[in-house]
Amino acid sequence: MAGVSSEECGVWDYDDLLHEILRALEDSEIRATFREKKPVLFIDEFQDVSPIQYAIVRAMVEKNGAVTIIGDPNQAIYGFRGASPEFIHRFIDDFDLPSTVSLTIAYWCPQTFLDAAGAVLHGADVSGLKSIKRESPVIRIRKLSGPESEAAWIARTVERIVGGVSFESVNSGPPDNGELRSLFDVAVLFRANKLARPVARALENRGIPFAWARAGNFMESAELRCVWHLWEALKGRDREYNAARLRQAAGRQVNDLAVMAEKARALRGLQLLKYICQVLGYDPGLPVSNMVRQFLREFPDTDFPAFVS
Repeated sequence: MAGVSSEECGVWDYDDLLHEILRALEDSEIRATFREKKPVLFIDEFQDVSPIQYAIVRAMVEKNGAVTIIGDPNQAIYGFRGASPEFIHRFIDDFDLPSTVSLTIAYWCPQTFLDAAGAVLHGADVSGLKSIKRESPVIRIRKLSGPESEAAWIARTVERIVGGVSFESVNSGPPDNGELRSLFDVAVLFRANKLARPVARALENRGIPFAWARAGNFMESAELRCVWHLWEALKGRDREYNAARLRQAAGRQVNDLAVMAEKARALRGLQLLKYICQVLGYDPGLPVSNMVRQFLREFPDTDFPAFVS
Protein backbone atom coordinates (compact mmCIF):
# COMPACT_ATOMS: atom_id res chain seq x y z
CA MET A 1 0.00 0.00 0.00
CA ALA A 2 1.97 2.97 -1.30
CA GLY A 3 2.50 5.87 1.08
CA VAL A 4 0.62 4.42 4.06
CA SER A 5 2.01 1.78 6.40
CA SER A 6 -0.15 -0.53 8.49
CA GLU A 7 1.55 0.74 11.65
CA GLU A 8 0.74 4.36 10.78
CA CYS A 9 -2.91 3.39 10.31
CA GLY A 10 -2.98 1.46 13.58
CA VAL A 11 -3.75 -1.87 11.94
CA TRP A 12 -1.85 -5.14 11.61
CA ASP A 13 -2.07 -8.15 9.38
CA TYR A 14 -1.88 -11.69 10.74
CA ASP A 15 1.94 -11.86 10.70
CA ASP A 16 2.16 -8.49 12.47
CA LEU A 17 -0.16 -9.77 15.19
CA LEU A 18 2.03 -12.83 15.80
CA HIS A 19 5.12 -10.67 16.28
CA GLU A 20 3.18 -8.28 18.56
CA ILE A 21 2.04 -11.24 20.69
CA LEU A 22 5.58 -12.56 21.02
CA ARG A 23 6.88 -9.09 21.85
CA ALA A 24 4.24 -8.75 24.57
CA LEU A 25 5.06 -12.15 26.05
CA GLU A 26 8.71 -11.15 26.36
CA ASP A 27 7.56 -8.90 29.21
CA SER A 28 7.89 -11.03 32.36
CA GLU A 29 4.83 -9.47 34.02
CA ILE A 30 2.58 -10.06 31.00
CA ARG A 31 3.94 -13.59 30.62
CA ALA A 32 3.29 -14.41 34.28
CA THR A 33 -0.25 -12.99 34.09
CA PHE A 34 -1.02 -15.06 30.99
CA ARG A 35 0.30 -18.25 32.56
CA GLU A 36 -1.75 -17.62 35.69
CA LYS A 37 -4.97 -17.05 33.74
CA LYS A 38 -4.34 -19.85 31.21
CA PRO A 39 -2.67 -22.64 33.21
CA VAL A 40 -3.59 -25.37 30.72
CA LEU A 41 -2.92 -25.22 26.98
CA PHE A 42 -4.23 -27.50 24.21
CA ILE A 43 -2.91 -27.10 20.65
CA ASP A 44 -4.28 -28.99 17.62
CA GLU A 45 -2.67 -29.46 14.17
CA PHE A 46 0.79 -28.88 15.65
CA GLN A 47 2.49 -30.12 12.49
CA ASP A 48 1.49 -26.83 10.85
CA VAL A 49 2.98 -24.35 13.34
CA SER A 50 5.56 -21.87 12.05
CA PRO A 51 8.76 -20.70 13.81
CA ILE A 52 7.06 -17.59 15.21
CA GLN A 53 4.08 -19.62 16.43
CA TYR A 54 6.40 -22.12 18.11
CA ALA A 55 8.23 -19.27 19.83
CA ILE A 56 4.87 -18.01 21.12
CA VAL A 57 4.03 -21.47 22.50
CA ARG A 58 7.35 -21.60 24.35
CA ALA A 59 6.66 -18.16 25.81
CA MET A 60 3.14 -19.12 26.88
CA VAL A 61 4.08 -22.27 28.77
CA GLU A 62 6.84 -23.14 31.20
CA LYS A 63 9.04 -26.11 30.37
CA ASN A 64 7.14 -28.26 32.86
CA GLY A 65 3.77 -26.60 32.20
CA ALA A 66 0.46 -28.30 31.46
CA VAL A 67 0.41 -28.41 27.67
CA THR A 68 -0.99 -30.99 25.26
CA ILE A 69 -0.37 -30.98 21.52
CA ILE A 70 -1.96 -33.04 18.76
CA GLY A 71 -0.25 -33.43 15.42
CA ASP A 72 0.71 -35.76 12.60
CA PRO A 73 3.97 -35.06 10.71
CA ASN A 74 2.50 -36.84 7.67
CA GLN A 75 -0.29 -34.24 7.40
CA ALA A 76 1.91 -31.13 7.22
CA ILE A 77 0.66 -28.91 4.36
CA TYR A 78 1.79 -25.37 5.21
CA GLY A 79 5.52 -25.57 4.51
CA PHE A 80 5.16 -22.73 1.98
CA ARG A 81 4.58 -20.30 4.87
CA GLY A 82 7.29 -21.60 7.17
CA ALA A 83 5.44 -24.35 9.03
CA SER A 84 7.34 -27.56 9.74
CA PRO A 85 6.50 -30.89 11.41
CA GLU A 86 10.01 -30.69 12.86
CA PHE A 87 8.53 -28.61 15.69
CA ILE A 88 6.75 -31.73 16.96
CA HIS A 89 10.15 -33.32 17.59
CA ARG A 90 11.53 -30.10 19.06
CA PHE A 91 8.55 -29.90 21.38
CA ILE A 92 9.42 -33.32 22.81
CA ASP A 93 12.94 -32.05 23.57
CA ASP A 94 11.96 -28.58 24.81
CA PHE A 95 9.18 -29.60 27.21
CA ASP A 96 9.00 -32.12 30.03
CA LEU A 97 6.48 -34.55 28.56
CA PRO A 98 5.09 -37.25 30.86
CA SER A 99 3.80 -39.37 27.99
CA THR A 100 3.18 -39.64 24.27
CA VAL A 101 -0.02 -41.22 22.97
CA SER A 102 -0.13 -42.67 19.45
CA LEU A 103 -3.51 -42.78 17.75
CA THR A 104 -3.60 -45.99 15.72
CA ILE A 105 -7.29 -46.41 14.83
CA ALA A 106 -8.80 -44.73 11.76
CA TYR A 107 -12.56 -44.31 12.04
CA TRP A 108 -13.28 -42.63 8.68
CA CYS A 109 -10.88 -43.96 6.03
CA PRO A 110 -11.00 -47.47 4.55
CA GLN A 111 -7.76 -49.45 4.80
CA THR A 112 -7.08 -49.07 1.08
CA PHE A 113 -6.96 -45.29 1.54
CA LEU A 114 -4.45 -45.64 4.38
CA ASP A 115 -2.30 -48.03 2.36
CA ALA A 116 -2.37 -45.69 -0.64
CA ALA A 117 -1.39 -42.72 1.52
CA GLY A 118 1.48 -44.73 2.96
CA ALA A 119 2.69 -45.55 -0.55
CA VAL A 120 2.64 -41.87 -1.53
CA LEU A 121 4.40 -40.73 1.65
CA HIS A 122 7.73 -42.37 0.89
CA GLY A 123 9.45 -43.48 4.07
CA ALA A 124 6.54 -42.48 6.30
CA ASP A 125 5.64 -44.86 9.09
CA VAL A 126 1.89 -45.43 8.77
CA SER A 127 2.02 -49.19 9.23
CA GLY A 128 0.50 -48.97 12.72
CA LEU A 129 -2.62 -47.14 11.53
CA LYS A 130 -5.56 -49.47 10.98
CA SER A 131 -9.10 -48.82 9.81
CA ILE A 132 -12.23 -50.12 11.50
CA LYS A 133 -14.17 -49.92 8.22
CA ARG A 134 -14.88 -53.30 6.68
CA GLU A 135 -15.58 -52.07 3.16
CA SER A 136 -12.42 -51.33 1.25
CA PRO A 137 -13.08 -49.93 -2.25
CA VAL A 138 -10.54 -50.23 -5.03
CA ILE A 139 -8.55 -47.11 -5.90
CA ARG A 140 -7.98 -46.65 -9.63
CA ILE A 141 -5.30 -44.31 -10.92
CA ARG A 142 -5.62 -42.89 -14.42
CA LYS A 143 -3.00 -40.74 -16.13
CA LEU A 144 -4.38 -38.20 -18.61
CA SER A 145 -2.78 -35.66 -20.92
CA GLY A 146 -4.06 -32.48 -19.29
CA PRO A 147 -6.86 -30.65 -17.45
CA GLU A 148 -9.33 -30.77 -20.36
CA SER A 149 -8.92 -34.49 -21.01
CA GLU A 150 -9.14 -35.12 -17.27
CA ALA A 151 -12.36 -33.11 -17.08
CA ALA A 152 -13.86 -34.97 -20.04
CA TRP A 153 -12.99 -38.33 -18.48
CA ILE A 154 -14.54 -37.31 -15.14
CA ALA A 155 -17.76 -36.20 -16.86
CA ARG A 156 -17.99 -39.48 -18.81
CA THR A 157 -17.35 -41.47 -15.64
CA VAL A 158 -20.03 -39.62 -13.69
CA GLU A 159 -22.50 -40.22 -16.51
CA ARG A 160 -21.65 -43.92 -16.55
CA ILE A 161 -22.04 -44.22 -12.77
CA VAL A 162 -25.51 -42.68 -12.75
CA GLY A 163 -26.72 -44.50 -15.84
CA GLY A 164 -26.78 -41.49 -18.17
CA VAL A 165 -28.45 -38.11 -18.38
CA SER A 166 -28.19 -37.42 -22.12
CA PHE A 167 -28.79 -39.07 -25.52
CA GLU A 168 -25.05 -39.82 -25.71
CA SER A 169 -25.08 -41.81 -22.48
CA VAL A 170 -25.01 -45.10 -24.38
CA ASN A 171 -21.43 -44.27 -25.38
CA SER A 172 -20.34 -44.09 -21.73
CA GLY A 173 -20.95 -47.77 -21.08
CA PRO A 174 -22.32 -49.45 -17.94
CA PRO A 175 -20.94 -48.89 -14.41
CA ASP A 176 -17.84 -50.93 -13.58
CA ASN A 177 -19.69 -53.01 -10.98
CA GLY A 178 -23.04 -52.98 -12.78
CA GLU A 179 -24.62 -50.94 -9.96
CA LEU A 180 -26.19 -47.59 -10.81
CA ARG A 181 -25.82 -44.69 -8.42
CA SER A 182 -27.60 -41.36 -8.02
CA LEU A 183 -25.84 -38.04 -8.55
CA PHE A 184 -26.16 -37.54 -4.80
CA ASP A 185 -23.63 -40.38 -4.31
CA VAL A 186 -20.94 -38.77 -6.52
CA ALA A 187 -18.28 -36.29 -5.37
CA VAL A 188 -15.28 -34.88 -7.23
CA LEU A 189 -12.48 -33.59 -4.99
CA PHE A 190 -9.92 -30.93 -5.93
CA ARG A 191 -6.76 -29.62 -4.33
CA ALA A 192 -7.71 -26.05 -5.29
CA ASN A 193 -10.91 -24.36 -6.50
CA LYS A 194 -9.36 -23.22 -9.79
CA LEU A 195 -8.78 -26.85 -10.79
CA ALA A 196 -12.54 -27.45 -10.70
CA ARG A 197 -13.42 -25.07 -13.55
CA PRO A 198 -12.62 -27.44 -16.48
CA VAL A 199 -14.63 -30.19 -14.79
CA ALA A 200 -17.56 -27.83 -14.22
CA ARG A 201 -17.55 -26.95 -17.94
CA ALA A 202 -17.41 -30.63 -18.93
CA LEU A 203 -20.33 -31.48 -16.65
CA GLU A 204 -22.35 -28.56 -18.01
CA ASN A 205 -21.65 -29.66 -21.60
CA ARG A 206 -23.09 -33.08 -20.82
CA GLY A 207 -26.09 -31.64 -19.00
CA ILE A 208 -25.05 -33.14 -15.68
CA PRO A 209 -26.36 -31.05 -12.76
CA PHE A 210 -23.93 -30.39 -9.92
CA ALA A 211 -23.41 -28.24 -6.83
CA TRP A 212 -20.07 -26.50 -6.42
CA ALA A 213 -19.31 -26.59 -2.69
CA ARG A 214 -16.89 -23.69 -2.55
CA ALA A 215 -15.93 -22.33 0.85
CA GLY A 216 -15.09 -18.93 -0.77
CA ASN A 217 -14.07 -16.00 1.39
CA PHE A 218 -16.82 -13.40 1.63
CA MET A 219 -14.24 -10.65 1.10
CA GLU A 220 -12.74 -12.12 -2.09
CA SER A 221 -15.09 -9.90 -4.11
CA ALA A 222 -13.31 -6.72 -5.23
CA GLU A 223 -16.68 -4.95 -5.42
CA LEU A 224 -17.50 -5.80 -1.82
CA ARG A 225 -14.08 -4.63 -0.62
CA CYS A 226 -14.64 -1.31 -2.41
CA VAL A 227 -18.08 -0.87 -0.82
CA TRP A 228 -16.65 -1.77 2.58
CA HIS A 229 -13.67 0.61 2.46
CA LEU A 230 -15.69 3.52 1.07
CA TRP A 231 -18.34 2.92 3.75
CA GLU A 232 -15.67 3.06 6.45
CA ALA A 233 -14.01 6.15 4.94
CA LEU A 234 -17.32 8.02 4.74
CA LYS A 235 -17.99 7.11 8.36
CA GLY A 236 -14.66 8.72 9.27
CA ARG A 237 -13.06 5.53 10.53
CA ASP A 238 -9.36 5.22 9.60
CA ARG A 239 -10.08 7.38 6.57
CA GLU A 240 -6.50 7.46 5.24
CA TYR A 241 -6.10 3.70 5.53
CA ASN A 242 -9.48 2.92 3.94
CA ALA A 243 -8.89 5.46 1.17
CA ALA A 244 -5.62 3.72 0.30
CA ARG A 245 -7.29 0.30 0.40
CA LEU A 246 -10.10 1.64 -1.76
CA ARG A 247 -7.62 2.86 -4.38
CA GLN A 248 -6.00 -0.57 -4.34
CA ALA A 249 -9.28 -2.50 -4.66
CA ALA A 250 -10.92 -0.18 -7.20
CA GLY A 251 -7.78 0.33 -9.29
CA ARG A 252 -8.44 4.07 -9.48
CA GLN A 253 -8.40 7.20 -7.37
CA VAL A 254 -11.58 8.17 -5.53
CA ASN A 255 -11.42 11.93 -4.99
CA ASP A 256 -13.11 14.36 -2.59
CA LEU A 257 -13.72 11.90 0.24
CA ALA A 258 -14.23 14.77 2.68
CA VAL A 259 -16.92 16.29 0.44
CA MET A 260 -18.61 12.92 -0.01
CA ALA A 261 -18.48 12.29 3.73
CA GLU A 262 -20.33 15.54 4.33
CA LYS A 263 -23.01 14.54 1.81
CA ALA A 264 -23.29 11.11 3.39
CA ARG A 265 -23.44 12.39 6.97
CA ALA A 266 -27.23 12.07 7.20
CA LEU A 267 -27.40 8.80 5.27
CA ARG A 268 -27.52 5.38 6.86
CA GLY A 269 -28.37 1.83 5.97
CA LEU A 270 -29.89 1.35 2.51
CA GLN A 271 -29.61 5.05 1.67
CA LEU A 272 -25.88 5.03 2.32
CA LEU A 273 -25.45 1.83 0.30
CA LYS A 274 -27.30 3.41 -2.64
CA TYR A 275 -25.07 6.50 -2.46
CA ILE A 276 -21.89 4.37 -2.35
CA CYS A 277 -23.01 2.34 -5.38
CA GLN A 278 -23.60 5.60 -7.26
CA VAL A 279 -20.12 6.90 -6.36
CA LEU A 280 -18.47 3.64 -7.42
CA GLY A 281 -20.63 3.32 -10.54
CA TYR A 282 -22.01 -0.05 -9.49
CA ASP A 283 -25.25 -1.52 -10.77
CA PRO A 284 -27.62 -1.81 -7.77
CA GLY A 285 -28.55 -5.23 -9.14
CA LEU A 286 -25.07 -6.66 -8.55
CA PRO A 287 -25.13 -9.81 -6.37
CA VAL A 288 -22.84 -8.05 -3.90
CA SER A 289 -25.22 -5.08 -3.63
CA ASN A 290 -28.20 -7.38 -3.22
CA MET A 291 -26.41 -9.32 -0.49
CA VAL A 292 -25.56 -6.19 1.49
CA ARG A 293 -29.02 -4.73 0.88
CA GLN A 294 -30.68 -7.87 2.26
CA PHE A 295 -28.48 -7.72 5.35
CA LEU A 296 -29.31 -4.05 5.95
CA ARG A 297 -33.03 -4.79 5.63
CA GLU A 298 -32.81 -7.52 8.25
CA PHE A 299 -30.51 -5.57 10.57
CA PRO A 300 -31.21 -1.87 9.95
CA ASP A 301 -29.44 -0.74 13.13
CA THR A 302 -26.24 -2.71 12.46
CA ASP A 303 -23.25 -1.04 10.85
CA PHE A 304 -22.48 -2.95 7.63
CA PRO A 305 -18.66 -3.32 8.01
CA ALA A 306 -19.12 -5.08 11.34
CA PHE A 307 -20.86 -7.84 9.35
CA VAL A 308 -17.87 -8.54 7.11
CA SER A 309 -14.98 -7.79 9.45
